[in-house]
Amino acid sequence: MIEALVQYYSQIFYALGQTFLMVLISTTFSIMIGVPLGIILSVTKRDGYVPNSSLFWIVTIIVNIIRSVPFILLMIILIPVSHFLFGTGFGMIASIFSLSIIGLSIMARLSENAFISADAELYCLGTSLNFGLIKTFYKIILPEIMPALILSITNLVITLIAYSMIVGIINGGGIGTIVINQLTGAWNWSLLWLVVIVMIIVISLIQIIGTVLARLVNKA
Repeated sequence: MIEALVQYYSQIFYALGQTFLMVLISTTFSIMIGVPLGIILSVTKRDGYVPNSSLFWIVTIIVNIIRSVPFILLMIILIPVSHFLFGTGFGMIASIFSLSIIGLSIMARLSENAFISADAELYCLGTSLNFGLIKTFYKIILPEIMPALILSITNLVITLIAYSMIVGIINGGGIGTIVINQLTGAWNWSLLWLVVIVMIIVISLIQIIGTVLARLVNKA
């Protein structure tokens, strides 16, 4: 194993850098779009802050459809869409696009659950202070649920890293490409086990960082 590390460390760390870049960008887009969708889902449901069944079901159906399609099929389905939008259906850009689409649907549900967990009296507090919906969420709800939201983002990042292993099919780069190359050629078990160990360490570190951050915010 040590010989494999010495032989492939540059290849592993370069691929790991590509994976981090893809996950960082897709996580950012997932949060930017998924959290507002989660807010919409939490406030427009039947017993929400501003019930709106039409909007609730539109967003629900869209999110459910995206989450229901296996990622490998979703990635293939999005190839022509990515080609239309970015001029290519393969490579890192297409991979980031696919990860962002699945990521926003995951983040929408995770953030919805986080916002639903907030005490209903907090909404009443916002009303009593004459806060609008956006100000209520920004000033009152968001600080209250921040620990849960941090854990949700941590779960999102870990999930996207797992999905990023599949984008090697569309030449997306990253750790997944190393694995795919092994599947199409002679199996190098030392390299594959090295990839597994590296990913276990990375995922464990991300989970620890997310848990520690959530605890620190909760104590603040």
